[in-house]
Amino acid sequence: MSDTLVIYGMEFSTYVRSTLLCCEEKGVNYQLQEKISRSDRLLLNNPFKRVPILRHGEFVVFETAAICRYIDRRFDGPSLSPTSVETLALMDQWISAANGYFDPIIIRKFILVYAFPSGENGEVDESRLEAAVPAVRHQLEIIEAALKTSDYFSGTAAGIADYLIIPMLDYLQRGRGGYLLDNMPQTNRYLERLRERPSCQKILV
Repeated sequence: MSDTLVIYGMEFSTYVRSTLLCCEEKGVNYQLQEKISRSDRLLLNNPFKRVPILRHGEFVVFETAAICRYIDRRFDGPSLSPTSVETLALMDQWISAANGYFDPIIIRKFILVYAFPSGENGEVDESRLEAAVPAVRHQLEIIEAALKTSDYFSGTAAGIADYLIIPMLDYLQRGRGGYLLDNMPQTNRYLERLRERPSCQKILV
């Protein structure tokens, strides 16, 4: 089996970025395939038509958390998961929170509203953006509270949960939601800490 992974999906996708961060952290060779041809779609056979999708030789897997776990388990390099059962369960908890709460609210209801405007004449629907602010604030308060007791969402070191969450926070801070982080000192320190990593310096640009 080839040592090179093929990652299908657009680079700007937060979930694609999460996958790339895990590849960088593990030191895995990968190729990003942003255009998915008809033959690729037949080969990948993803019933949900979402990205990222990973192909490793003949093996294909979709869903970001599953992809990141595969990368971590399949390849040598620094572990992206804690070792104790309890800490691993907590990391899985935050992976679920990222997928079930942070992404639907921070990304789908806020960031995508201004990144891909759907208002009249292609303008940002400001009413939708404003309506999402309370829910976004609530998610950030949850993140802020969690970071008061731990530097990472994956135990004592950065891991899969962090690589799912950091692209979302990075987009939020760099975009129109930056002001929502003004009174979030723990979250801002977390952003600074993760952005110092070579993987984040390469991918989060």
